[in-house]
Amino acid sequence: MFGKIITAIVTPFDENKNIDYRAFGTLLKKLEKEHTDSFVVCGTTGEAPTLSFKEKLNLFHFAKKIVNKETKIIAGVGTNNTAETIKQIKILNETDVDAYLVVCPYYNKPSQEGLYMHFKLIDEVSTKPIILYNVLSRCGVEINIPTLIRLFNDCNNIVGLKHASTNIQYIASIKKELPRLLVYGGEDRYILDVFKNHGDGIISVLTNFYGNEVYELIQDYLTNHFENISLYEYIQTLAEIIFIESSPAPIKYILYRHHLILNQLRLPLVPLSTPFKQLIDNILD
Repeated sequence: MFGKIITAIVTPFDENKNIDYRAFGTLLKKLEKEHTDSFVVCGTTGEAPTLSFKEKLNLFHFAKKIVNKETKIIAGVGTNNTAETIKQIKILNETDVDAYLVVCPYYNKPSQEGLYMHFKLIDEVSTKPIILYNVLSRCGVEINIPTLIRLFNDCNNIVGLKHASTNIQYIASIKKELPRLLVYGGEDRYILDVFKNHGDGIISVLTNFYGNEVYELIQDYLTNHFENISLYEYIQTLAEIIFIESSPAPIKYILYRHHLILNQLRLPLVPLSTPFKQLIDNILD
């Protein structure tokens, strides 16, 4: 449905912190050529918390115009207010985005029953496929397996889960219980582990620039049953450095070094600090 490589794409800004649509379009086309099957637009990597809903709508519309018909645009949605999330999805139902990535409510830390009701009500109003998003480190709560089973059995539109955690065994456990649920890893350090545990693909920050390398690693493993150790170690190093400070500052700096975007973020996020810039420069040079 969405392919094996989904890029959580950055949102480029100009020197005035406005969205740089020219750079965004260039990046979309470049990444399509580097094996991205689908894009998450306005996810955490896209700095969704500092984008207005109007800006998000414009980005979704722009992305759909730029990419090939086969490439899916997954809209990053979801707040910690169920009513507001439903309101936004009702509007997005009228757009041409292909699916939704809906994050767990953050900060207010609902119970499992609260999570169930939140996603059940969202599913009832959605006209598009939904990928749920577990990211405990950012939300303080995640959907457990019994709740996920309830949601998958009770909902018509929930088709997938992004699981951003070091607990890779969770993926194998989910696939055992729900083999038809699409499960995507959300940690670039564990790309091969996702597939070893029967996951369906990755939603990646790293593929904003290193799509060819990630594709080669995955293809070597899935097609040739070969673990390319040197490439794996290189990608592991890259996966570490893109999170040395709050994402997406490191990957935006890498894109900036290669003249693809300006090194601009919106507060409260700031560009990568000088010591870490030097670290990345040393590694990449």
